[in-house]
Order: sequence, then structure tokens, then C-alpha cells
Amino acid sequence: MLRSPAFPIRAVDTTGAGDAFDAVFVFGIVERWEIEKAARLANAAGALCARRIGARTGLPTMQELMDFLRRFGDIPQMTSPSLQPLSERSKVDGVE
Repeated sequence: MLRSPAFPIRAVDTTGAGDAFDAVFVFGIVERWEIEKAARLANAAGALCARRIGARTGLPTMQELMDFLRRFGDIPQMTSPSLQPLSERSKVDGVE
């Protein structure tokens, strides 16, 4: 059994928090992250989403997600090309 603790936040609106969690978790699995890493980032995405009003307005950017995790001492290594800006990804993928 895997446990990934929640982040202490002041929730404003939980609409979309579960969707944010699911999206990041599935993304992590597709990118072949370790399950613990996918769960931790997914928890962070859900937490950040709940801090703002609205499901879409609460969705964090990858930079917001990384900054949030660093505040809690979590510094995941993000080497996947899919986490880079699209302008950089095209160079990695060989497509201009």
C-alpha cells in the first residue's frame, strides 16, 4: 500500500482538485515516473487547485507545482522532454 500525505493548505474551492490529481498522476504513470513521485506531484497539483476558486483557474503551471514542492523540501528531478516548454520540446523531438 502506498501512502502519500496531503499538503497543509487553506482550501478555498475543492472543485477540480480531484481532476488535477488524476491528470498529474496519470501523466506521471505515462511518463514512467516512480509511483511515489507521481502520487506526490499529483497531491501537490490537487492542493494547489483547491487554493483558488474555480476548477480551471486553480490548475497550477508546472513552475507553480515545482515551486510549491520546493517549499516543502521536495525537489523532484524532472528530466522528461514532455515537461519542457513546447519550443524546447520540438528541438528534443527533432521537429521544428
